[in-house]
Amino acid sequence: MMEKINAAMHDAEQNLEDLQKCCGIFSLPWKSSGPDFEKSEAYKEIWLKPPDPADYQNVVPVPAFAKGPGCKHPGPYPETGRFFERIIGKDSREDEIEKNLEEISRILAKIREIVVDFGTELELQERNLPVIVQKAVSLEERVKIGTETANLILTDEKEG
Repeated sequence: MMEKINAAMHDAEQNLEDLQKCCGIFSLPWKSSGPDFEKSEAYKEIWLKPPDPADYQNVVPVPAFAKGPGCKHPGPYPETGRFFERIIGKDSREDEIEKNLEEISRILAKIREIVVDFGTELELQERNLPVIVQKAVSLEERVKIGTETANLILTDEKEG
Protein backbone atom coordinates (compact mmCIF):
# COMPACT_ATOMS: atom_id res chain seq x y z
CA MET A 1 0.00 0.00 0.00
CA MET A 2 2.79 2.42 0.88
CA GLU A 3 4.48 1.66 -2.43
CA LYS A 4 1.28 2.72 -4.23
CA ILE A 5 1.15 5.97 -2.26
CA ASN A 6 4.82 6.57 -3.06
CA ALA A 7 4.18 6.02 -6.77
CA ALA A 8 1.14 8.33 -6.65
CA MET A 9 3.23 11.02 -4.97
CA HIS A 10 5.84 10.64 -7.71
CA ASP A 11 3.11 11.25 -10.32
CA ALA A 12 1.73 14.20 -8.32
CA GLU A 13 5.18 15.77 -8.09
CA GLN A 14 5.60 15.40 -11.86
CA ASN A 15 2.22 17.09 -12.40
CA LEU A 16 3.14 19.92 -10.02
CA GLU A 17 6.41 20.39 -11.85
CA ASP A 18 4.54 20.58 -15.16
CA LEU A 19 2.17 23.18 -13.69
CA GLN A 20 5.12 25.37 -12.76
CA LYS A 21 6.47 25.49 -16.31
CA CYS A 22 5.98 28.64 -18.30
CA CYS A 23 3.55 27.86 -21.12
CA GLY A 24 3.92 24.20 -20.14
CA ILE A 25 7.34 24.08 -21.79
CA PHE A 26 10.04 26.01 -19.92
CA SER A 27 11.05 25.58 -16.30
CA LEU A 28 11.53 28.84 -14.48
CA PRO A 29 14.44 28.53 -12.04
CA TRP A 30 13.00 31.03 -9.56
CA LYS A 31 9.81 28.94 -9.35
CA SER A 32 11.58 25.74 -8.43
CA SER A 33 9.54 23.43 -6.24
CA GLY A 34 12.60 22.70 -4.13
CA PRO A 35 14.94 19.74 -3.95
CA ASP A 36 13.91 16.52 -5.62
CA PHE A 37 12.66 14.26 -2.84
CA GLU A 38 13.64 11.08 -4.69
CA LYS A 39 17.27 12.18 -4.95
CA SER A 40 17.70 12.55 -1.20
CA GLU A 41 19.77 10.06 0.75
CA ALA A 42 16.88 9.42 3.15
CA TYR A 43 14.66 8.37 0.24
CA LYS A 44 17.31 6.03 -1.14
CA GLU A 45 17.90 4.50 2.29
CA ILE A 46 14.22 3.89 3.00
CA TRP A 47 12.71 3.09 -0.39
CA LEU A 48 15.51 1.66 -2.52
CA LYS A 49 17.39 -0.45 0.01
CA PRO A 50 16.68 -4.17 -0.51
CA PRO A 51 15.62 -6.14 2.57
CA ASP A 52 18.38 -8.02 4.34
CA PRO A 53 17.79 -11.77 3.90
CA ALA A 54 19.60 -12.46 7.17
CA ASP A 55 16.66 -10.82 8.98
CA TYR A 56 14.38 -13.62 7.81
CA GLN A 57 16.50 -16.66 8.61
CA ASN A 58 16.23 -18.53 11.89
CA VAL A 59 13.65 -16.10 13.12
CA VAL A 60 12.37 -17.93 16.17
CA PRO A 61 13.95 -20.99 17.72
CA VAL A 62 11.47 -23.76 18.40
CA PRO A 63 10.37 -23.39 22.01
CA ALA A 64 10.57 -26.42 24.28
CA PHE A 65 6.79 -26.59 24.68
CA ALA A 66 6.38 -27.08 20.92
CA LYS A 67 8.14 -30.42 20.92
CA GLY A 68 6.17 -33.57 21.39
CA PRO A 69 4.38 -36.50 19.77
CA GLY A 70 2.99 -35.77 16.32
CA CYS A 71 4.85 -32.47 16.09
CA LYS A 72 7.07 -31.89 13.05
CA HIS A 73 9.74 -30.43 15.35
CA PRO A 74 11.92 -33.08 17.02
CA GLY A 75 11.41 -33.44 20.72
CA PRO A 76 12.32 -35.59 23.69
CA TYR A 77 9.05 -37.52 23.51
CA PRO A 78 8.75 -40.76 21.59
CA GLU A 79 6.40 -40.72 18.61
CA THR A 80 4.51 -43.76 19.89
CA GLY A 81 3.94 -45.19 23.28
CA ARG A 82 1.38 -45.63 26.02
CA PHE A 83 -0.12 -42.67 27.79
CA PHE A 84 -0.99 -44.65 30.90
CA GLU A 85 -0.25 -48.03 32.36
CA ARG A 86 -3.03 -50.56 31.92
CA ILE A 87 -4.62 -51.84 35.06
CA ILE A 88 -7.02 -54.50 33.80
CA GLY A 89 -5.12 -55.65 30.73
CA LYS A 90 -7.08 -56.30 27.56
CA ASP A 91 -10.07 -54.13 28.32
CA SER A 92 -11.99 -52.30 25.58
CA ARG A 93 -12.44 -49.27 27.86
CA GLU A 94 -8.68 -48.92 28.27
CA ASP A 95 -8.26 -49.31 24.50
CA GLU A 96 -10.84 -46.56 23.95
CA ILE A 97 -9.10 -44.29 26.48
CA GLU A 98 -5.73 -44.91 24.81
CA LYS A 99 -7.22 -44.19 21.37
CA ASN A 100 -8.80 -40.95 22.60
CA LEU A 101 -5.58 -39.84 24.29
CA GLU A 102 -3.64 -40.46 21.07
CA GLU A 103 -6.18 -38.36 19.13
CA ILE A 104 -5.91 -35.55 21.71
CA SER A 105 -2.14 -35.76 21.46
CA ARG A 106 -2.25 -35.38 17.66
CA ILE A 107 -4.60 -32.40 17.95
CA LEU A 108 -2.38 -30.74 20.55
CA ALA A 109 0.67 -31.33 18.38
CA LYS A 110 -1.07 -29.56 15.49
CA ILE A 111 -2.03 -26.69 17.79
CA ARG A 112 1.59 -26.45 18.93
CA GLU A 113 2.73 -26.20 15.31
CA ILE A 114 0.18 -23.46 14.67
CA VAL A 115 1.38 -21.55 17.73
CA VAL A 116 5.02 -21.84 16.63
CA ASP A 117 4.16 -20.71 13.09
CA PHE A 118 2.12 -17.84 14.51
CA GLY A 119 5.04 -16.80 16.71
CA THR A 120 7.39 -16.92 13.72
CA GLU A 121 5.05 -14.73 11.69
CA LEU A 122 4.75 -12.26 14.56
CA GLU A 123 8.52 -12.08 14.81
CA LEU A 124 8.79 -11.34 11.08
CA GLN A 125 6.13 -8.65 11.30
CA GLU A 126 7.84 -7.14 14.34
CA ARG A 127 11.07 -6.88 12.35
CA ASN A 128 9.20 -5.10 9.55
CA LEU A 129 7.65 -2.45 11.83
CA PRO A 130 10.64 -0.05 11.89
CA VAL A 131 10.77 -0.05 8.08
CA ILE A 132 7.03 0.62 7.88
CA VAL A 133 7.34 3.50 10.35
CA GLN A 134 10.23 5.02 8.37
CA LYS A 135 8.24 4.78 5.15
CA ALA A 136 5.18 6.35 6.80
CA VAL A 137 7.24 9.27 8.10
CA SER A 138 8.86 9.67 4.69
CA LEU A 139 5.47 9.69 2.96
CA GLU A 140 4.09 12.18 5.45
CA GLU A 141 6.98 14.54 4.72
CA ARG A 142 6.59 14.03 0.99
CA VAL A 143 2.85 14.76 1.10
CA LYS A 144 3.50 17.87 3.19
CA ILE A 145 6.04 19.17 0.65
CA GLY A 146 3.65 18.40 -2.22
CA THR A 147 0.79 20.20 -0.49
CA GLU A 148 2.94 23.26 0.16
CA THR A 149 4.06 23.30 -3.47
CA ALA A 150 0.47 23.02 -4.71
CA ASN A 151 -0.61 25.86 -2.40
CA LEU A 152 2.22 28.05 -3.72
CA ILE A 153 1.19 27.36 -7.31
CA LEU A 154 -2.44 28.16 -6.54
CA THR A 155 -1.59 31.42 -4.76
CA ASP A 156 0.72 32.45 -7.64
CA GLU A 157 -2.07 31.85 -10.18
CA LYS A 158 -4.58 33.83 -8.12
CA GLU A 159 -2.17 36.75 -7.86
CA GLY A 160 -1.04 36.65 -11.48
